[in-house]
Amino acid sequence: MFNLHLLAVGTLSHKLSDIFLHPMIPTDFLEVMIYLGRSVKGIVRDTTLRHMAHLAFGLLLLIF
Repeated sequence: MFNLHLLAVGTLSHKLSDIFLHPMIPTDFLEVMIYLGRSVKGIVRDTTLRHMAHLAFGLLLLIF
């Protein structure tokens, strides 16, 4: 479980660095908010799918 947490934090920090070091950062405030909103949705979706995959794999290991 701790490894999952580290993985999620690592993914989050990697995505955040992608956002803030992105070469084409929009200048308009509204565009920035939309961009950050989409990025956060992407982070949540990625980590949720990754958690589900790990849980499924863990269950398979327990069963067999």
